[in-house]
Amino acid sequence: MSRGSSASKGVDIRFLGGVAAFIVVGVFLYILLDWLGGDDGREPRFRADGRAIVLDDGTVQVTFDTSDEAQWVGFSFARGQIVPEGLSADVSARRYLLRAPLGAVDLGGDPLTSATQHAEFRWQLDRRSGDQRNPELSDWYNYNFLNNRLSSRGHTFAVRTQQGIVHLQVVSYTCETGEPGCLTLRYWTR
Repeated sequence: MSRGSSASKGVDIRFLGGVAAFIVVGVFLYILLDWLGGDDGREPRFRADGRAIVLDDGTVQVTFDTSDEAQWVGFSFARGQIVPEGLSADVSARRYLLRAPLGAVDLGGDPLTSATQHAEFRWQLDRRSGDQRNPELSDWYNYNFLNNRLSSRGHTFAVRTQQGIVHLQVVSYTCETGEPGCLTLRYWTR
C-alpha cells in the first residue's frame, strides 16, 4: 500500500512540474510577443494641431485628432484646414474610418507624387448605411492584434474634390504621446 501511495505522489509531483513548466513557458511567450508587437517607436508620431505644413518635396502634411468615436472631422485640401463635416469637407475621418464624399480610388503602393489613375478605375462613393466609410479608403492600415495598433500600409489614394483630384496617403494613426487617435495625412494636389 505504501508503494501505491508513493507512486501517486510521484505522479502529483510530475504533474505539478509540468504545470509549472507550462506557466513559465506561457509567461515567457507572452512577454516575447508583447515585446515583438509592442509600440517600439517605429510608427511615426505627430502632434494633432490641424495645421497643414508644406514639406520639402511639395507634399502637404496635416495631423488632426480623430479619437472621438461619435464625431466626424472634416478637412479641406484647398483650404489646408479642418472644416465642419459636410459639403465643404473633401475628406472626413472618425477614429480610423475615412470618407470622401465625391469618391476615392486605392492606387496601391504608387509614390504619392507620381501615382496615376487609369481609365478602368471606378470612383467609389461613401457607404450610405452602417459606418458610412468609403470602401476604397478602408484598406489604409495593417492591424497588429498583439498590441491593438494600426500602422499605415503606405497606399496612395486618389480623392476626388470640387477643385480636382488629390493624392493622399495615411502616414500614421499615432499621437505624439504614443496613443492612437491622431490621423496624419500627407497629400499632393495634382
